[in-house]
Amino acid sequence: MNNINVDEINATVKVTPTGDRVLIVYDLAEKQTAGGILLATSTPTGKNAGTVLAVGDYEGIRVKPGDRVLFEKGMGSSFQKDYEARNHLGLKYTAHHDCVLVPYFDIIAILEG
Repeated sequence: MNNINVDEINATVKVTPTGDRVLIVYDLAEKQTAGGILLATSTPTGKNAGTVLAVGDYEGIRVKPGDRVLFEKGMGSSFQKDYEARNHLGLKYTAHHDCVLVPYFDIIAILEG
């Protein structure tokens, strides 16, 4: 499971979905070194899972920012979202995540645990 900091990603450029749209950041592919260290890459897994960043103003939406969800593969509009982050030494750098705007009704499950 990826540890996505929703506030950090939304701090630089806030994208607010409208209507029944939900903004989701794709889970990142993880590679494991021979020593067991997990390395996140900037390429999406190609799967249909991610973390909700923001939701539209449709009254029936039952997901919230921070929820991990499963959605219909190939749905929505994909784009990259740049944001300013800090590394473990506290140095600033520009990072990006691949995001997708999907209709709420294309979310098929909320992932827990």
